[in-house]
Amino acid sequence: MRRRDAKQIFQIVKRVFLTGASSGIGLAIAKLLVAEGHEVWGTSRNLERLPKTPRLHPIRLDLTDRDSIQEAFNSALAEAGYFDVLINNAGAGHFDPAELLPMETIASQFQILVFGQIQLMQLALRHMQARDKGLIINVSSLASRLPVPFMAAYNAAKAALAAFTMSIQLELGDSRVRIVDLQPANICTEFNQGVIQSAKTESRYDAKIAKTWKIVEHTMKNAPSPDLVARHVLKLVNAMPPPPRITVGGSCQLPLQMLMSAVCEAVLLIAGEGSRLRQGFRLRRSYGGQASGQANLRGLDETFLKPFVLVLGRPLISYTLDALTRTGIKTVHFVVGYEGERMIEQLRQIIPSGVNASFIENRDWRKQNGISLLAAASHVGAPFLLTMSDHLFDDSMVGRLLDNSDPAVLNIAVDRKLDSIFDLHDAMKVQMRENRIVGIGKDLREFDAIDTGLFVSPREIFDYLERARSDNSENDCSLADAVRLMAGNDKVRAIDIGASWWQDVDTPEMLQHAEEDMTRRMSRSVSKIGRYSC
Repeated sequence: MRRRDAKQIFQIVKRVFLTGASSGIGLAIAKLLVAEGHEVWGTSRNLERLPKTPRLHPIRLDLTDRDSIQEAFNSALAEAGYFDVLINNAGAGHFDPAELLPMETIASQFQILVFGQIQLMQLALRHMQARDKGLIINVSSLASRLPVPFMAAYNAAKAALAAFTMSIQLELGDSRVRIVDLQPANICTEFNQGVIQSAKTESRYDAKIAKTWKIVEHTMKNAPSPDLVARHVLKLVNAMPPPPRITVGGSCQLPLQMLMSAVCEAVLLIAGEGSRLRQGFRLRRSYGGQASGQANLRGLDETFLKPFVLVLGRPLISYTLDALTRTGIKTVHFVVGYEGERMIEQLRQIIPSGVNASFIENRDWRKQNGISLLAAASHVGAPFLLTMSDHLFDDSMVGRLLDNSDPAVLNIAVDRKLDSIFDLHDAMKVQMRENRIVGIGKDLREFDAIDTGLFVSPREIFDYLERARSDNSENDCSLADAVRLMAGNDKVRAIDIGASWWQDVDTPEMLQHAEEDMTRRMSRSVSKIGRYSC
């Protein structure tokens, strides 16, 4: 006797009604259940897509049609005689900004994902209650608890299904009919290929939509196969009693990853006076000669503003703005303080088109940079990118940080290339344990990398800043103070920038070094182009 046949002798064969059996999770469930000897009545709108295999009985069903639902279940029941298990699995998705979703689209999502499945639940419950036994498995989604950006109708529908399931669980009480909410997380299926997207949306959403869809596809490709869900379903079918809810999938959930990669706003701290750089220049003297437009950028009183010091003929802050916007940042919150009105006036002249700018005043700008960041607390969502106006960095460095950040913690771009740091003594040093930061400070004796001043932060950082400020007798705090507190709770993560280039500009010597580095890098790029064009 074969092992499979022997197993089936001691196993109770279940009769299962399964929706969405032609692809993805449903197909994996159907294949495993019939392989284990169970009888499956599997549904699809197109019977040609259902595999032809023993014990899999094809049933045509269209969840958008109430009559089709009734007819499909009743015909399958007449053929099967009874059902031990109903698995509500079929689904569909729509990917677009919630603001622009037509009501017809939302209604369609709810018909497929909620109303159609409720109708099947009611049909199955009447039948199972009469037999005083049965199992219903509703395949909802982790998106019911952790929403996916641009899938608002899908998220809401799955949440509604989960809530309806929980309500029935409460009503059934001690009944021998059980109902389970099965919530898949990241599962690699062809679901994305069937997700409907509008051909055109409003331009203000384009960058965030592109980034979100990119991470969706990347995450799904690297997720577990639907066989994982099928194995859990098999356990539920054989379990007695089954748990009320289970989550299936990797520990790094899709919604969190998408939020991570959908960072589209930044806070730029420019409140300080730039005293260290100012000490290196005499008043009424501009750095680098009479570059075009410099007088206009300096202002009428001829005192320079640090963000507008010229670097190779361009304002220092313009490089930062370009790097942010090229990596998808659409909103920039400028925290100003010293010469605030003049700073705002000059910023307005160089802000790239398409960038939404807000200006936040920090009246306590003479205090440390933690106070400047606190001024932005009521203006930003989560997560957000944070940097300073006097840091230069590659686009690749911003992209690397955004692509690898965890939105639940503070992420700091760090440089392990210690030999390349221009002024190592002055640099903000970090001590690491694997990829976690456990210490930060300029005076650390033992350190592993340098804080580059580029962060992706959760809103939780504001709570830590408030704690740091309350611990200070002068009601002051630095960003590093908050980082230390967060690190103490294991909430700071290091993102290695690899070969990416950056430079802090705090002194005339740093400024000169930055220009020399940038000139060399541009020369190498021109040289490569010349070789390729020959």
